[in-house]
Amino acid sequence: MKNIFTVALLGVILAAIPANSSAGYLHPSVTYQFRDNPELVYHPVIVSLEEQADVETIDGELTRRDVSRKERHEIVIRALQDVALRSQSDFKNELEQALQSDKVRSYESLWLINAFRVEATKEYIKELARRDDVKDIVLDFVIEEFEQVAKSDLQQGGRHGIEPNLEVINAPEVWARGYTGEGTLVAQLTTGVMGTHPALADKWRGLDPRYDEHPEWAWFDPITYTTFPFDDNGHGTFTTGVSVGVDHNTGDTIGVALDGEWMAAAVINRVDIPTTLFYALLSLEWCADPDGNPETVWDVPDACSNSWGLSPIYHGAYTYPCDPYLWEAIDNAEAAGCAVLWAAGADGPMGETIRVPADRGDNAYQNFAVSVVDGNQSGYPLAPFASRGPSTCAPDSIKPEVVAPGIAIRSSSNNGGYVIWDGTSPGAPAVAGAMMILREAAPDATVQELKEALMATALDLGDTGDDNLYGMGLIDIDAALDWILELYECAQIMMVPDDDPITVPPGGNFGLTGFVGNTSDDTMYVDVWVGVKYAGSFYELHGFNSIQLYPTQWLQAHLNQTVPNYAPSGTYEYIAYCGNKPNACDSAMFQFTVSGATAANTASEWILNGSWGDENADNQKYPESTECFAYPNPFNNKVNVTFKLNSADNVEIGIYNLLGQKVKTLADRQYPSGFHTVTWNASDYSSGVYFYRLHSKEMEIAHKVHLIK
Repeated sequence: MKNIFTVALLGVILAAIPANSSAGYLHPSVTYQFRDNPELVYHPVIVSLEEQADVETIDGELTRRDVSRKERHEIVIRALQDVALRSQSDFKNELEQALQSDKVRSYESLWLINAFRVEATKEYIKELARRDDVKDIVLDFVIEEFEQVAKSDLQQGGRHGIEPNLEVINAPEVWARGYTGEGTLVAQLTTGVMGTHPALADKWRGLDPRYDEHPEWAWFDPITYTTFPFDDNGHGTFTTGVSVGVDHNTGDTIGVALDGEWMAAAVINRVDIPTTLFYALLSLEWCADPDGNPETVWDVPDACSNSWGLSPIYHGAYTYPCDPYLWEAIDNAEAAGCAVLWAAGADGPMGETIRVPADRGDNAYQNFAVSVVDGNQSGYPLAPFASRGPSTCAPDSIKPEVVAPGIAIRSSSNNGGYVIWDGTSPGAPAVAGAMMILREAAPDATVQELKEALMATALDLGDTGDDNLYGMGLIDIDAALDWILELYECAQIMMVPDDDPITVPPGGNFGLTGFVGNTSDDTMYVDVWVGVKYAGSFYELHGFNSIQLYPTQWLQAHLNQTVPNYAPSGTYEYIAYCGNKPNACDSAMFQFTVSGATAANTASEWILNGSWGDENADNQKYPESTECFAYPNPFNNKVNVTFKLNSADNVEIGIYNLLGQKVKTLADRQYPSGFHTVTWNASDYSSGVYFYRLHSKEMEIAHKVHLIK
């Protein structure tokens, strides 16, 4: 079925390609180049061919069919590459002949758009513009990152804990729900990144074993060809920190998606080496398919953050308002599954100052522009320097799309420490981090759905509704997460106890019927896990993985739950969750009371010394495959590490930071067979990620736990 669908879509592409009927368009920037640099023999230009893949049609069909992100990526990339492969041959032959006659000094091809970078003489460029197979020719002009309005350097360290700008957009709320961006990836098209910075070093995707011998899949340096991330400017280190930065050793949290990873293209402001439009196009092409394999999607970033652009006010020789030179490349990268975000610019306070290409105004989803507010003041006023709409690209169009904090933002610096900046640059990477969290919750969400989730749930500021200062408002990641989870709803779960109320003595039991159902029109797979909550801690009792539910199907099962003889008196919550474990999208709960306990057992004694139910039953407390786990995770101050021994053994359990330093010994003694639990009281430790390592004759296990205060 997949191959048939791919062939059918490629047929749509071929049918939709217009016939070659007119000569190419010569962008004004090329004319200015000829006028202002008459001494140059060769001029650098981007030549786009008339034949282009009809990605708009493909994108619409893929959206209608609601395909997975992986299938979407492969179909779009193959369509783009097939058109380039088929159509570029004749043009390459022409350029080769011109190379021999010194009309051309060099050329390189692109496939994200069907185009070439060509260094050629003035006369030959004009000759190319007259060809029927040429769509347009634009100058390969120099691009720069946004300058920060104000900044101050800090020494190594500085504040610890969660930065205030993250609280403004409700990032800690989604972390507490278990969504931290784990497994997601952001790309920064920027000046580079300091790969050894303590807030970023362990988060570079190039450390993943899948990247062995291929660091270029996670670090793109087409200028100096380095293989490890560096940044001699500082801008990229700062923006990357805003997306994912956290120092797990100190708990210093500066990034939105604290468990996300990063990749970067070093193509802006590289010391005294001019970086140009071609490098931006190359970088977008790299973001669309970093490993060069259309069949893989794990290497493709969920979001690509851009804190650069050109001002029509100050760069009139190169560009003009609504200049479309990057539009097609952006659309194609997004159709392949990567959201491309743009900082709006720092050319305020006048209107119509959104930078190119963020000023595009076709609709609310294309060239997604992010402006900035002061998150430290009541009402979150727009930063005075922030670029404003409207866009001049279309009647009644509004820019920006959303806003994020941009005043006194503290993030990572390329000196290994930190810096506080005012500027428009923090906005786009903050929104990119938010999109990473949404993609963690809904891996197959389309780029448009990610954008819509943030716009539909933003805190409305300024005039009611969409406006040319704040767009739809200040992003609220927690509300956006609810929106995307509802859009990608999973199963529903219910429980009905046999008796109500339930009062049971230690050693007694109660019955219940559980229901899990699919209310959608598609087959789905869902995890279900059930447990009890007592004294603030949740103890998992039963787990069922990848239950298949057909459209509108409901399943039910009756369960008898035994209460241990040593359970202390008190009120308990019996809870069932469903979702993609550990991320729940629905839950059900009822209470029961244990009364008449004969021993003053504490909750910790209860879980340490025994288990619920019949250990020989199918629904025993712990799945057989579970040998060691921690709960709750993430946690606040206390986390329990539970493990199972098949025979008596000496067990060592240590807590380690991300530098591999042991910070606490939890256990180092002989334990009998069975289940055991030890508790780490981390009230004196900083927020961050730690590892617990368990060593015994039976097992060697290390897992990650998140301390969030």
